[in-house]
Amino acid sequence: YKGHLSTLTKEDASTLRGLTVEVGDLIIGLGDLFFYSLTLSAIQRYLGFIPAIPAFISLLTGYTITILALRKHKILPGLPIPLLLALGSALLTSLLLSLA
Repeated sequence: YKGHLSTLTKEDASTLRGLTVEVGDLIIGLGDLFFYSLTLSAIQRYLGFIPAIPAFISLLTGYTITILALRKHKILPGLPIPLLLALGSALLTSLLLSLA
């Protein structure tokens, strides 16, 4: 673990129960899942439904890229790639819609 979770694991690993989701060897923090859904909700609320569609696809693409990159690296942050792709595609779509 890196970041705040590494501090928690040094103290007591049992405190992580409920803060992570484990699927096989993959462990993802609930904070990551929270921010994925928060990002899509905010995009839909403030930019509209149309920009939210490519943002959703980009978020899934970014998550897939992160999962594939885990084959090479043991630990990776779960937020940067999916969120940057989602925000970038939503803003680009919103800009293109405003120009049309």
